Amino acid sequence: MTELKQRKANGESNLIIFNGKVVQKESISVNRDELKCFYINARNILHKFDEFEAWAYDINPDLIGVTESWEAYT
Repeated sequence: MTELKQRKANGESNLIIFNGKVVQKESISVNRDELKCFYINARNILHKFDEFEAWAYDINPDLIGVTESWEAYT
């Protein structure tokens, strides 16, 4: 049984894997000079999901932002 499953089975909650370690969500801190972000417009992302996944894997961002915007025609 993995550490994550074992700790959850013992009643711990709010657990995630962060930098290869099991931690509680509230205890996460990033000690880096830079925060690497990746932003993409969600429009038609389902048709480009393999490409999105490859970018996210290659860039290895700390934060991924996905929004959807539409141009308003008046």
